[in-house]
Amino acid sequence: MRRLAPQGSIMNATKQVNEEPTTRSWISTFIVWLKRVPITFWIFFLNLLMYCYTAILSQNFYIIDIGVQEFFGVSGESFNAGRFFVFITAMFVHQDLLHLGLNLFSLAVIGFVFETRGGRTNFLIIYFLAGLTTNALSLILFPQWTFVGSSAAIFGIAGATIMRLLQSVIFGALFILALFAMAPPMSFLSHGIGAIVGVVTDYFLRKRTDKNNQKTRNR
Repeated sequence: MRRLAPQGSIMNATKQVNEEPTTRSWISTFIVWLKRVPITFWIFFLNLLMYCYTAILSQNFYIIDIGVQEFFGVSGESFNAGRFFVFITAMFVHQDLLHLGLNLFSLAVIGFVFETRGGRTNFLIIYFLAGLTTNALSLILFPQWTFVGSSAAIFGIAGATIMRLLQSVIFGALFILALFAMAPPMSFLSHGIGAIVGVVTDYFLRKRTDKNNQKTRNR
């Protein structure tokens, strides 16, 4: 004699089976959406989020407290204190609302152009390599100062974009020289070195891509 399962148990089991594919479908759709969102948007969002956080710490939305900048920025003091995370955080901290606005505008204009031509992975490589290299050199050359801002990383993307658009090392070099000529003294470091890293890195990335494509065609 077989014992029948209660009617409620059958209905709950059926409901659970029906909900599982729906949940998986929602997760898959969300993952696909994440992959389609441009990296430029996420970098833009991180800069904006970090500014809001530092503004809360400063209790001032327009100007970030110097103490907050010194804690998250690159300097000899922060390095000696063991705050090595500043090499990353300094790339997302800004001095005031104007500083943030100018950098976000530049990022939005330049970032989407390069990402369309160079791809998401190359964008991340150049952005962080330009920022980290400049932060390291800033610490070595001027340990007594505090460096914050995403200018170096953005100018790395800018230099790479010029290379992609003009396909010329000469124009890339002229772009860098123009930065050195027009920028104020301390911006030589962030803008100029960031652009140099962007141009050089993108050159090697494109060479690697061309080499891989050549191997694929020869197979």
